[in-house]
Amino acid sequence: MPDDSLELTMKNFLNDLDDSAICTIQSTDSFSFTGSNNSTTYSGTGKLSNDSLWLYFTVEHDTSTYTCKYLGASLR
Repeated sequence: MPDDSLELTMKNFLNDLDDSAICTIQSTDSFSFTGSNNSTTYSGTGKLSNDSLWLYFTVEHDTSTYTCKYLGASLR
């Protein structure tokens, strides 16, 4: 990790106001993130491209693990 890395917080992760993730900027258009809430942990990567947000992440809840993809596109 570079010494001058930037961090931000992604709120309302997993559609729960109590869930948030700390994001570390990797380059001008990508970041990695990790977070937890009670018995749920999540981590992954994200990319901003052409007004779209792509997330690839893993969610672990109790003894179950889910691999997820998300695409959020701008509706101009």
